[in-house]
Amino acid sequence: MSTLLTLEDQIFNELALEKQAEEQSDIKPFNRFSQIERKKAQEISVATEIPVDQVEAERAAGDPVSETAAKTNAVNFDYALTIDQAYNDGVSAEDLAEIIQERKAKGDDMTLSEYFLIQNLMLSDNGVNAYAARTMTNMEIWNNLMQEALE
Repeated sequence: MSTLLTLEDQIFNELALEKQAEEQSDIKPFNRFSQIERKKAQEISVATEIPVDQVEAERAAGDPVSETAAKTNAVNFDYALTIDQAYNDGVSAEDLAEIIQERKAKGDDMTLSEYFLIQNLMLSDNGVNAYAARTMTNMEIWNNLMQEALE
């Protein structure tokens, strides 16, 4: 004959299930034939100047070194170099402050969980504001989701 679980038993079961769920990884297996994976490897290769074959091999092995390098390249921006270049080009201090503020707004909005080359390209383009950059990133994410659903 079965009996009802006590409160302590229910809590124990819930904690055990939560621990088990935490231990399971959400990492999807690498699919070498996926167009999304190929495009991602090409983007990382362009950003880091590492050969595509090497990036694909790293991603297949689960090694995030090249992707981490691509992410940090975008985040580490030399403002002093930009200020010197603007000074040499005769840009006013107000215009330069606006350019730096716009770049900082775009950089703060970047998704660091996943690397997108388009975000880095828009960071260095002063003609693209933060809202347009976010819209383009969202479109890229949407395209990837749709392509993943079709594969």
